[in-house]
Amino acid sequence: MKRFNSLVATLLLSSVSVGAAEIRTHPKYGPNANRIYFSHEYIRKNQAPDFWALIPYYVHQQTASACSVASVTMILNAIRAPEDLTSTVELLTQDSVLKYTGSSKWSKAVGKSGGGVTLDELAGYFAEALKKLKLSGWQIEAVHADNTPGFEKKLKEILIKNETSDRSFVLVNYLQGELTGDPEGSIGHLAPIAAYDSTASKVLVLDPDRQYYEPYWSPEKALVRAMNTVDKVSGKTRGFLWVYFNPSFSAK
Repeated sequence: MKRFNSLVATLLLSSVSVGAAEIRTHPKYGPNANRIYFSHEYIRKNQAPDFWALIPYYVHQQTASACSVASVTMILNAIRAPEDLTSTVELLTQDSVLKYTGSSKWSKAVGKSGGGVTLDELAGYFAEALKKLKLSGWQIEAVHADNTPGFEKKLKEILIKNETSDRSFVLVNYLQGELTGDPEGSIGHLAPIAAYDSTASKVLVLDPDRQYYEPYWSPEKALVRAMNTVDKVSGKTRGFLWVYFNPSFSAK
């Protein structure tokens, strides 16, 4: 993502002159992103199984286009967390996930000059990673957003179910600026959902863009709007992946 230079980025809510041009800075977070530092009541009072499964493996995307592999790496490590790992087993990294998957296309897409991946492409890469790591019984469902009440209802049902255990995860594909308020954030982005507060109708986004962000809560309806945007590469709306354990599922 293109950003203001580091000098300007430190001067929030001010304006500075650079030569003949004036650059105006803005708050790091807009009204639809509430930092977990200021809002952690839900985590303190609820079990939040996905949060505790994911947070030990919260990583920064290694390039500007690597949000997909960073998100998948977090979830894969969370999936393996209950296992009794031996001393020789390494935690998964973004590089090792790409290596296990063996996809040169995905590696190129998340490289320094890459353009990222679509939701459906990521579903395929994720499934391949699960297969290569021999993590059987895990199913992936790609859901594209739309303007019907049915989508919002399905999302809510999945978020509620997802919050009951750490054996399912939601990975959202959204327009980042819709949540962060960053005018330069009008790009597709991917991040796991770490928790869902159904009473307040808000989600905790584990944004892998850690050069600029930390976990933040966003209103459920704002997330729906951010997902209900068109990916220019695929021509489809964005949406989410639901990754869940289904013991009767057998990947082909």
